[in-house]
Amino acid sequence: MLYFLFMSIVHAKCPLSTQTGEQPIEIAATELPELLSQTKGCTTLIEIWASWCGPCVQLAPHMLQFHKTHPDVFILSISVDTTLGPMKAFINKHQAPGLQVHLKTWSIESLENVFEPYGLQFPGKIPYLVLLNADGSVDHHLTEPKELNFPTLNAEKNE
Repeated sequence: MLYFLFMSIVHAKCPLSTQTGEQPIEIAATELPELLSQTKGCTTLIEIWASWCGPCVQLAPHMLQFHKTHPDVFILSISVDTTLGPMKAFINKHQAPGLQVHLKTWSIESLENVFEPYGLQFPGKIPYLVLLNADGSVDHHLTEPKELNFPTLNAEKNE
């Protein structure tokens, strides 16, 4: 009985952790704040990317390696591709980890509005990555990185 109680508490801390599926979720950018609110309780890496983005393609193997070395970090992978087809092909080719989300409608302004409550300004460039602590606050953010370097996660690994 205690095991089931403990497991329900663990899953309650990170509501989205069980939501990784084979099919991408399609939402509008205006729905992102609600989705992000569900990441509280999770250390979450948010990635904004597109299949046509050269730096995103270069970052893909780093994302897969990051997932392998930090399996406790929930990855919220958000594509700004115009249609689902290229997104799905990218996911299959690069074995993209995490919960896959396709923004069916978005604008630079709508993404700026999403990140403003976090004290961030969406740079209008991708890939854009934001690492959120379990309490929902920003730990680190990267614009057009060539590799993933999150000092606090690296420090935790070395302790």
